[in-house]
Amino acid sequence: MGEKPATRVWVRMIGEFTIIVVGVLVALALDQWASGRADRVTEAEYLTALVADLEADEEFLAGVAIPLMALADSALEEVGPVSRGEAAFPVDTLAFLRRVVSSRRTLAQTVASPTFDELISTGSLRLIESAELRASLLRYHEHMEAMESRSRERDSGYATLVRGYLPDDPVSGADLSEAELRAYGLIQASDAVQEPEFAQALNRHVAYVRFVLSELRLLQAELELLLGQARSELDRIR
Repeated sequence: MGEKPATRVWVRMIGEFTIIVVGVLVALALDQWASGRADRVTEAEYLTALVADLEADEEFLAGVAIPLMALADSALEEVGPVSRGEAAFPVDTLAFLRRVVSSRRTLAQTVASPTFDELISTGSLRLIESAELRASLLRYHEHMEAMESRSRERDSGYATLVRGYLPDDPVSGADLSEAELRAYGLIQASDAVQEPEFAQALNRHVAYVRFVLSELRLLQAELELLLGQARSELDRIR
């Protein structure tokens, strides 16, 4: 006894429906695979750029920011007692005034973060598969922004005061020439350094420099761990 026509129609319809569903699921799976593959390629590009940015950060912190602020801290150790009247004015006026110039260091900014900024602005941070790396990135940049904000609040006005009496020094911290210093008047500069206004600004600057130096060293340690994570993740997906 053969199948009824109605039964054959239903079997055919179910078969066609199954083929369509399977086809759709296969297409979706292929699309998802292709999308995932494209995401991994994009992630690798972002991680490559991110590692380059972090290496630049590392170089800036270790080679520029921390040494300059350490130079200011060291100079303040010498200038502070004289300015506060706790020590006699040094015999070598020129050398001392050079230390005053060095002591006025401030940090305009810490690091630039173009790749991180792009990841945030475009919503592409989600492409970084490692939740640990994403969290470390966010912590590092939040710390940096908080440090910059708090350091601006601690601006003592000391740098401006020093510039009013003495010439600015190069970013490298190189010594100023005797002619440059004498052009500003050694007696006038020496007297200014011992004024109460100067001592008050200097005390505020000491607090600023020590805060910034401490935060920079914390950032440096945090950056070292973050850079290791980023390199490991990049090696994993390559």
